[in-house]
Amino acid sequence: MKRIDAILPIVAAILAAGCVVGVPVQASEGDSQVRALEADANVLYRQKVMATIGALMKGLGCVLKKECALDDKAVAQSAGGILFMTELSDTAFKAQTESATVKQTTRPEVWSEWNKFKGGLEAMSSAATAVASAATLNNKINIDSSIRELSKTCKSCHDIFRTK
Repeated sequence: MKRIDAILPIVAAILAAGCVVGVPVQASEGDSQVRALEADANVLYRQKVMATIGALMKGLGCVLKKECALDDKAVAQSAGGILFMTELSDTAFKAQTESATVKQTTRPEVWSEWNKFKGGLEAMSSAATAVASAATLNNKINIDSSIRELSKTCKSCHDIFRTK
């Protein structure tokens, strides 16, 4: 048993690094410790994906509030980053993580209402595409309105699927 206790932190670090997220760990039925490590790694990966989206949204919010002067190319790239991270979100949220020991803000409704959640990801993807298109066309009015719409899309999902 001591060998397993020595190895578990290493396994957790590898899983948390996202190296094998989404790949089921082979464990016996009674090995809840390994399942908890896998759930923890999935939660940590999901948090990193969402933190990246949050950071990109803060940059777009800065543009919207006229607190910074990102050029249209940077706005389009930020929207493209959100679009990419939205694709990763699908994978990041697929694994149910009720057995996780790390703090998480994901509500169980993500999995019980998966189609609704997936629709939210698709709406975020469409809204990010609209921001990128407006920025590519150098249309300041549409950039601002599309950033607002993207922000509303994020908030609507958080209101339903995220604890405060």
